[in-house]
Amino acid sequence: MNVGIIGIGRIAGKYLNPVYKNPKYNLFALCDLKDSAEETSRKYNALFYTNYKEMLKQEEMDLVIITTPPNTHFEIAKDCLLRKKNVILEKPAVLNMEELNALFELAQKNNVSFDVIFHWMHGNEVLYLKDKIGTFGDIKRIESTVLDPYTDENLHIKDEYIGLEGSWFDSGINCLSLLSCFMDIRKLHLVEKTYIYDEKVHQDIYSKHQYVMDNIDISITVDWRYRANHKYTNIYFAKDVLYIDHSRQMILSNNELLVDLNNGDRLENHYKNYFERYTYNLNNNDTILTLHDILLGDK
Repeated sequence: MNVGIIGIGRIAGKYLNPVYKNPKYNLFALCDLKDSAEETSRKYNALFYTNYKEMLKQEEMDLVIITTPPNTHFEIAKDCLLRKKNVILEKPAVLNMEELNALFELAQKNNVSFDVIFHWMHGNEVLYLKDKIGTFGDIKRIESTVLDPYTDENLHIKDEYIGLEGSWFDSGINCLSLLSCFMDIRKLHLVEKTYIYDEKVHQDIYSKHQYVMDNIDISITVDWRYRANHKYTNIYFAKDVLYIDHSRQMILSNNELLVDLNNGDRLENHYKNYFERYTYNLNNNDTILTLHDILLGDK
């Protein structure tokens, strides 16, 4: 399977090894606006382009992965689908539902697949717990927290993170996708939301969403204001409390280690797990639409 990647920035670096080392993929071509990315293409013995349209025109690729900023996704994905390429988008796929529906229609019309990577769903600790969470009984409360050091000392978003479109769009979707592994998130009811903004760029640097679902209290907090990089989720049951340390890929039960699944870079593991399971006929449409509907509707 010949694979092309468009956008060789920070997150794309976590894709390269999982694709390159998997024998069912041939990392065929890379594209980035910056000429400096050509060094990366040489490292992986891949062709290099600075114009993705030229790459699509010249090269035979079975699958194109798009890891550019979210506000560029629609046009690039549309061009790929029109050229009958199977497409994978980094989350969030787009910034409005009209564009998302249009991409699904294009994929169907051109008989190709379209998928979005919600990489938290493929963390070692999440895959482990997905099949075992029912053994702990009924869930009473969930608290999911993301801390990222994406602001400067004046609480302005650093230039390299402005393209992420703010804390909720970037990481809220990670937490929502996690919840979707354990429950039917279509039943979520938003109770309250709070934002703190960087007025300089009109993007949120802090977001907190509180939900209820079948008497389960759920909170999602994303905070870019501190020099911390940590992701964790607490799940409360009648008798037990699970602490999922996403950053360290481990789970504690009642403050005792339940399982340690840290066998390498966290994000590379996410993509490694995803690509091991990827097929052209994944049929994730409902999940993709539901997650984006909540993400965009609750902003």
